[in-house]
Amino acid sequence: MAACRPAPDGPSQGTTEVEKTSAKEPENPVSQAELVAKVQSAKARVEAGSPFRLGAGDANFAEVAADLRQVIAQAEDLHLRANASLLLGSLFESRADLRSAISYYQQARMLLPKEASPRAVLAMALAADHQWDRAIAEQKVVVSLVPNDLQGRLIFGEILTKSGRKKEAALAYAEYEMRRKGLLDGLTLTREGAYVTDRAERAQCAGFLAHAADNGTALALMTAFGMDPDPGVRAEIVGAMGYQRLLGYRDFLRDQKTSEKDPRVLEAMNWALAEIDRDPVDSRPTAKPPAADPFQPGPIDATPKKTDVSGRSDGESTPSVAGSH
Repeated sequence: MAACRPAPDGPSQGTTEVEKTSAKEPENPVSQAELVAKVQSAKARVEAGSPFRLGAGDANFAEVAADLRQVIAQAEDLHLRANASLLLGSLFESRADLRSAISYYQQARMLLPKEASPRAVLAMALAADHQWDRAIAEQKVVVSLVPNDLQGRLIFGEILTKSGRKKEAALAYAEYEMRRKGLLDGLTLTREGAYVTDRAERAQCAGFLAHAADNGTALALMTAFGMDPDPGVRAEIVGAMGYQRLLGYRDFLRDQKTSEKDPRVLEAMNWALAEIDRDPVDSRPTAKPPAADPFQPGPIDATPKKTDVSGRSDGESTPSVAGSH
Protein backbone atom coordinates (compact mmCIF):
# COMPACT_ATOMS: atom_id res chain seq x y z
CA MET A 1 0.00 0.00 0.00
CA ALA A 2 1.20 3.50 -0.80
CA ALA A 3 0.52 4.71 2.73
CA CYS A 4 3.14 2.27 4.06
CA ARG A 5 5.94 3.69 1.93
CA PRO A 6 8.36 6.11 3.62
CA ALA A 7 7.53 9.68 2.69
CA PRO A 8 10.01 11.26 0.24
CA ASP A 9 12.35 13.81 1.81
CA GLY A 10 10.87 13.14 5.23
CA PRO A 11 11.22 10.66 8.09
CA SER A 12 9.54 7.28 7.85
CA GLN A 13 6.10 7.13 9.44
CA GLY A 14 6.35 5.48 12.84
CA THR A 15 8.11 5.92 16.16
CA THR A 16 11.53 4.67 15.14
CA GLU A 17 12.62 7.78 13.20
CA VAL A 18 12.05 10.08 16.19
CA GLU A 19 13.96 7.68 18.42
CA LYS A 20 16.81 7.46 15.93
CA THR A 21 16.94 11.24 15.58
CA SER A 22 17.08 11.62 19.34
CA ALA A 23 19.85 9.04 19.67
CA LYS A 24 22.10 10.42 16.92
CA GLU A 25 25.34 12.11 17.90
CA PRO A 26 25.14 15.67 16.49
CA GLU A 27 27.51 16.18 13.57
CA ASN A 28 27.73 19.97 14.01
CA PRO A 29 26.42 20.73 17.50
CA VAL A 30 25.33 24.29 18.23
CA SER A 31 24.00 25.96 21.35
CA GLN A 32 20.35 25.67 22.30
CA ALA A 33 19.99 29.44 21.87
CA GLU A 34 21.25 29.11 18.29
CA LEU A 35 18.69 26.39 17.63
CA VAL A 36 15.89 28.65 18.88
CA ALA A 37 17.21 31.39 16.58
CA LYS A 38 17.18 28.99 13.61
CA VAL A 39 13.49 28.20 14.12
CA GLN A 40 12.60 31.85 14.59
CA SER A 41 14.54 32.79 11.46
CA ALA A 42 12.87 30.05 9.41
CA LYS A 43 9.46 31.10 10.69
CA ALA A 44 10.13 34.75 9.82
CA ARG A 45 11.27 33.83 6.30
CA VAL A 46 8.15 31.76 5.71
CA GLU A 47 5.86 34.52 6.97
CA ALA A 48 7.71 37.09 4.85
CA GLY A 49 6.74 35.13 1.74
CA SER A 50 9.99 33.44 0.78
CA PRO A 51 9.50 31.31 -2.37
CA PHE A 52 9.27 27.77 -1.01
CA ARG A 53 6.61 26.41 -3.34
CA LEU A 54 7.17 23.60 -5.80
CA GLY A 55 9.31 24.64 -8.73
CA ALA A 56 10.62 27.82 -7.09
CA GLY A 57 13.04 28.72 -4.37
CA ASP A 58 14.67 25.30 -4.08
CA ALA A 59 17.88 26.78 -2.64
CA ASN A 60 15.91 28.67 -0.01
CA PHE A 61 13.93 25.56 0.81
CA ALA A 62 17.04 23.40 1.16
CA GLU A 63 18.67 25.92 3.50
CA VAL A 64 15.66 26.29 5.78
CA ALA A 65 14.92 22.55 5.74
CA ALA A 66 18.51 21.81 6.80
CA ASP A 67 18.25 24.26 9.70
CA LEU A 68 14.95 22.76 10.88
CA ARG A 69 16.28 19.20 10.64
CA GLN A 70 19.23 20.26 12.79
CA VAL A 71 16.81 21.61 15.39
CA ILE A 72 14.79 18.39 15.32
CA ALA A 73 17.97 16.36 15.86
CA GLN A 74 19.71 18.51 18.50
CA ALA A 75 17.20 20.57 20.47
CA GLU A 76 16.70 19.57 24.09
CA ASP A 77 13.31 21.29 24.38
CA LEU A 78 10.58 18.98 23.08
CA HIS A 79 8.38 21.95 22.20
CA LEU A 80 11.13 23.47 20.09
CA ARG A 81 11.65 20.17 18.27
CA ALA A 82 7.91 19.87 17.71
CA ASN A 83 7.75 23.44 16.38
CA ALA A 84 10.53 22.66 13.93
CA SER A 85 8.72 19.51 12.79
CA LEU A 86 5.46 21.42 12.31
CA LEU A 87 7.16 24.20 10.39
CA LEU A 88 9.06 21.80 8.16
CA GLY A 89 5.83 19.88 7.54
CA SER A 90 4.08 23.10 6.52
CA LEU A 91 6.87 23.79 4.01
CA PHE A 92 6.39 20.38 2.42
CA GLU A 93 2.64 20.93 2.39
CA SER A 94 3.07 24.26 0.62
CA ARG A 95 5.00 22.31 -2.05
CA ALA A 96 2.04 19.90 -2.46
CA ASP A 97 3.99 17.07 -0.81
CA LEU A 98 1.37 15.92 1.66
CA ARG A 99 3.00 12.59 2.50
CA SER A 100 6.21 14.26 3.70
CA ALA A 101 4.17 16.90 5.52
CA ILE A 102 2.15 14.23 7.30
CA SER A 103 5.32 12.46 8.34
CA TYR A 104 6.69 15.57 10.04
CA TYR A 105 3.34 16.44 11.60
CA GLN A 106 3.18 12.93 13.00
CA GLN A 107 6.66 13.39 14.42
CA ALA A 108 5.48 16.53 16.25
CA ARG A 109 2.46 14.67 17.58
CA MET A 110 4.68 11.89 18.94
CA LEU A 111 6.92 14.42 20.67
CA LEU A 112 3.92 16.02 22.43
CA PRO A 113 1.27 13.28 22.65
CA LYS A 114 -0.81 15.05 25.31
CA GLU A 115 -1.11 18.36 23.44
CA ALA A 116 -3.91 19.10 21.00
CA SER A 117 -2.17 21.44 18.55
CA PRO A 118 0.09 18.94 16.73
CA ARG A 119 -2.78 16.46 16.47
CA ALA A 120 -5.04 19.14 15.00
CA VAL A 121 -2.49 19.99 12.30
CA LEU A 122 -1.96 16.30 11.56
CA ALA A 123 -5.72 15.65 11.34
CA MET A 124 -6.18 18.41 8.76
CA ALA A 125 -3.34 17.11 6.61
CA LEU A 126 -4.65 13.55 6.80
CA ALA A 127 -8.08 14.79 5.74
CA ALA A 128 -6.52 16.69 2.84
CA ASP A 129 -4.91 13.39 1.81
CA HIS A 130 -8.29 11.61 2.17
CA GLN A 131 -6.94 9.37 4.92
CA TRP A 132 -10.29 9.65 6.64
CA ASP A 133 -10.01 7.01 9.36
CA ARG A 134 -6.72 8.37 10.62
CA ALA A 135 -7.94 11.97 10.39
CA ILE A 136 -11.09 11.15 12.36
CA ALA A 137 -9.10 9.34 15.04
CA GLU A 138 -6.71 12.28 15.52
CA GLN A 139 -9.43 14.94 15.54
CA LYS A 140 -11.49 12.93 18.01
CA VAL A 141 -8.56 13.09 20.43
CA VAL A 142 -8.27 16.85 19.80
CA VAL A 143 -11.90 17.31 20.86
CA SER A 144 -11.38 15.18 23.96
CA LEU A 145 -8.25 17.14 24.96
CA VAL A 146 -9.90 20.56 24.56
CA PRO A 147 -13.68 20.05 24.91
CA ASN A 148 -14.47 23.78 24.74
CA ASP A 149 -12.57 24.29 21.46
CA LEU A 150 -15.49 25.02 19.12
CA GLN A 151 -13.23 25.13 16.07
CA GLY A 152 -12.01 21.63 16.84
CA ARG A 153 -15.60 20.41 17.07
CA LEU A 154 -16.53 22.05 13.77
CA ILE A 155 -13.52 20.51 12.05
CA PHE A 156 -14.44 17.12 13.51
CA GLY A 157 -17.94 17.42 12.03
CA GLU A 158 -16.52 18.54 8.70
CA ILE A 159 -14.11 15.60 8.49
CA LEU A 160 -16.93 13.19 9.30
CA THR A 161 -19.11 14.80 6.62
CA LYS A 162 -16.36 14.65 4.00
CA SER A 163 -15.73 11.00 4.82
CA GLY A 164 -19.39 10.14 4.25
CA ARG A 165 -20.23 9.46 7.91
CA LYS A 166 -23.32 11.65 7.90
CA LYS A 167 -24.95 10.32 11.09
CA GLU A 168 -21.77 10.72 13.11
CA ALA A 169 -21.32 14.19 11.63
CA ALA A 170 -24.83 15.19 12.70
CA LEU A 171 -24.02 14.06 16.25
CA ALA A 172 -20.74 16.01 16.21
CA TYR A 173 -22.53 19.18 15.11
CA ALA A 174 -25.20 18.67 17.78
CA GLU A 175 -22.47 18.37 20.41
CA TYR A 176 -20.89 21.54 19.03
CA GLU A 177 -24.19 23.38 19.46
CA MET A 178 -24.61 22.12 23.02
CA ARG A 179 -21.10 23.23 23.87
CA ARG A 180 -21.66 26.64 22.25
CA LYS A 181 -24.80 27.20 24.33
CA GLY A 182 -22.95 26.08 27.45
CA LEU A 183 -20.22 28.64 26.81
CA LEU A 184 -22.82 31.37 26.29
CA ASP A 185 -24.42 30.39 29.59
CA GLY A 186 -21.03 30.53 31.27
CA LEU A 187 -20.52 34.03 29.88
CA THR A 188 -23.92 35.52 30.68
CA LEU A 189 -25.91 33.59 33.31
CA THR A 190 -26.65 35.33 36.59
CA ARG A 191 -28.40 34.25 39.78
CA GLU A 192 -29.89 36.81 42.14
CA GLY A 193 -28.00 39.56 40.37
CA ALA A 194 -24.59 37.86 40.48
CA TYR A 195 -22.78 35.97 37.73
CA VAL A 196 -22.68 32.21 38.22
CA THR A 197 -19.07 32.11 36.98
CA ASP A 198 -16.12 34.26 38.04
CA ARG A 199 -14.47 36.79 35.74
CA ALA A 200 -11.64 34.43 34.70
CA GLU A 201 -14.15 31.77 33.61
CA ARG A 202 -16.24 34.35 31.76
CA ALA A 203 -13.15 35.58 29.92
CA GLN A 204 -12.31 32.00 28.94
CA CYS A 205 -15.85 31.44 27.66
CA ALA A 206 -15.59 34.58 25.51
CA GLY A 207 -12.29 33.41 24.07
CA PHE A 208 -13.67 30.00 23.10
CA LEU A 209 -16.73 31.63 21.49
CA ALA A 210 -14.47 33.38 18.98
CA HIS A 211 -14.89 30.35 16.70
CA ALA A 212 -18.71 30.55 16.76
CA ALA A 213 -19.08 33.12 13.99
CA ASP A 214 -22.87 33.05 13.62
CA ASN A 215 -25.47 35.78 14.06
CA GLY A 216 -26.94 34.27 17.22
CA THR A 217 -23.57 34.20 18.96
CA ALA A 218 -22.81 37.71 17.68
CA LEU A 219 -25.97 39.10 19.29
CA ALA A 220 -25.15 37.26 22.53
CA LEU A 221 -21.61 38.69 22.58
CA MET A 222 -22.89 42.23 22.10
CA THR A 223 -25.40 41.72 24.91
CA ALA A 224 -22.71 40.22 27.15
CA PHE A 225 -20.45 43.22 26.50
CA GLY A 226 -23.15 45.59 27.68
CA MET A 227 -23.84 43.53 30.79
CA ASP A 228 -20.41 42.68 32.12
CA PRO A 229 -18.77 45.22 34.46
CA ASP A 230 -15.31 43.64 34.30
CA PRO A 231 -12.94 45.31 31.78
CA GLY A 232 -10.91 42.13 31.31
CA VAL A 233 -14.00 40.18 30.30
CA ARG A 234 -15.19 42.97 28.01
CA ALA A 235 -11.77 43.10 26.35
CA GLU A 236 -11.91 39.35 25.72
CA ILE A 237 -15.41 39.69 24.24
CA VAL A 238 -14.15 42.39 21.89
CA GLY A 239 -11.20 40.15 21.00
CA ALA A 240 -13.66 37.45 19.93
CA MET A 241 -15.47 40.01 17.78
CA GLY A 242 -12.22 41.02 16.12
CA TYR A 243 -11.32 37.40 15.46
CA GLN A 244 -14.70 36.81 13.79
CA ARG A 245 -14.51 40.10 11.81
CA LEU A 246 -18.30 40.20 11.32
CA LEU A 247 -19.40 43.37 9.58
CA GLY A 248 -22.29 43.75 12.01
CA TYR A 249 -19.89 44.47 14.87
CA ARG A 250 -18.46 47.61 13.29
CA ASP A 251 -21.19 50.12 14.14
CA PHE A 252 -21.64 48.53 17.58
CA LEU A 253 -17.95 48.88 18.43
CA ARG A 254 -17.74 52.43 17.11
CA ASP A 255 -20.72 53.41 19.24
CA GLN A 256 -19.42 51.70 22.39
CA LYS A 257 -15.97 53.20 21.89
CA THR A 258 -17.31 56.72 22.48
CA SER A 259 -18.22 55.92 26.10
CA GLU A 260 -15.55 53.31 26.98
CA LYS A 261 -12.96 54.46 29.53
CA ASP A 262 -10.81 51.40 30.18
CA PRO A 263 -7.55 51.42 28.14
CA ARG A 264 -7.51 47.62 27.75
CA VAL A 265 -10.98 47.61 26.25
CA LEU A 266 -10.17 50.59 24.02
CA GLU A 267 -7.04 48.83 22.73
CA ALA A 268 -9.08 45.71 21.98
CA MET A 269 -11.70 47.83 20.18
CA ASN A 270 -9.09 49.52 18.00
CA TRP A 271 -7.64 46.13 17.06
CA ALA A 272 -11.06 44.61 16.37
CA LEU A 273 -12.15 47.51 14.18
CA ALA A 274 -8.88 47.32 12.25
CA GLU A 275 -9.42 43.59 11.68
CA ILE A 276 -12.99 44.15 10.48
CA ASP A 277 -11.85 46.91 8.11
CA ARG A 278 -9.01 44.71 6.86
CA ASP A 279 -11.16 41.71 5.98
CA PRO A 280 -14.88 42.10 6.81
CA VAL A 281 -17.14 39.05 6.92
CA ASP A 282 -20.76 39.65 5.92
CA SER A 283 -22.85 37.19 7.91
CA ARG A 284 -26.25 38.28 6.63
CA PRO A 285 -28.40 35.40 5.30
CA THR A 286 -28.20 36.86 1.78
CA ALA A 287 -24.42 37.13 1.81
CA LYS A 288 -22.60 34.69 -0.46
CA PRO A 289 -20.31 32.41 1.59
CA PRO A 290 -16.69 32.00 0.47
CA ALA A 291 -16.08 29.01 -1.80
CA ALA A 292 -13.29 27.13 -0.08
CA ASP A 293 -12.50 23.54 0.76
CA PRO A 294 -10.64 23.34 4.09
CA PHE A 295 -9.19 19.97 3.14
CA GLN A 296 -7.36 20.99 -0.01
CA PRO A 297 -3.54 20.97 0.26
CA GLY A 298 -1.99 24.24 1.34
CA PRO A 299 -0.59 26.04 4.39
CA ILE A 300 -2.77 25.57 7.43
CA ASP A 301 -2.99 26.95 10.92
CA ALA A 302 -4.90 24.80 13.39
CA THR A 303 -3.09 25.96 16.46
CA PRO A 304 -3.98 28.24 19.34
CA LYS A 305 -4.02 31.94 18.53
CA LYS A 306 -1.11 34.24 19.23
CA THR A 307 1.57 31.62 19.85
CA ASP A 308 5.04 31.51 18.34
CA VAL A 309 8.07 29.29 18.81
CA SER A 310 9.28 31.30 21.79
CA GLY A 311 5.93 31.28 23.56
CA ARG A 312 5.25 35.00 22.94
CA SER A 313 1.98 36.45 21.69
CA ASP A 314 2.57 37.20 18.05
CA GLY A 315 -0.66 36.83 16.07
CA GLU A 316 -1.74 33.82 14.06
CA SER A 317 0.84 32.42 11.73
CA THR A 318 2.56 29.20 10.82
CA PRO A 319 1.79 26.04 12.85
CA SER A 320 3.48 26.06 16.24
CA VAL A 321 2.95 25.02 19.80
CA ALA A 322 3.63 26.84 23.02
CA GLY A 323 6.35 26.02 25.46
CA SER A 324 9.66 26.76 23.75
CA HIS A 325 12.22 28.87 25.50
